[in-house]
Amino acid sequence: MAGYTVIELVTILAIIAITALAISPVIGASLSDSKARGAAEQVAGALRLARANAIATAATYRVTLSPGTIAIACANDCPASRPPDTTEPVATGATLIPPDNPINFSPKGAASPAGTVTVRYQDATVWIVTVTPNGRVRTCKSSCR
Repeated sequence: MAGYTVIELVTILAIIAITALAISPVIGASLSDSKARGAAEQVAGALRLARANAIATAATYRVTLSPGTIAIACANDCPASRPPDTTEPVATGATLIPPDNPINFSPKGAASPAGTVTVRYQDATVWIVTVTPNGRVRTCKSSCR
């Protein structure tokens, strides 16, 4: 009769269990990094949206960041047909370390002041979002060079 013995099955199960235990920290770190990156992309997306709104409406848009929220609002020369102002919570588990002042985008897309937003996830994973004076927005892991 063909088949496997109990010892062979136990050995295979032990190998599977050891492998699963060995890779679980790697999966946990990867998942946490992915969530932190998602929160950084959320911030970058809001900044890019504010810049696009400023250019499209020829108005100044302001992005105000707090540890738990992102707010986009028209600040100057706001047309009646502009997109609505928005405030949204930051992704669950993430905390922002915002610049000292809100970031303003001019009708030409320039940012003032240029700045850096640090996105820290609950396990201390860090992503950085930078805004240059010309309005370019980048996300980087730990630091942008």
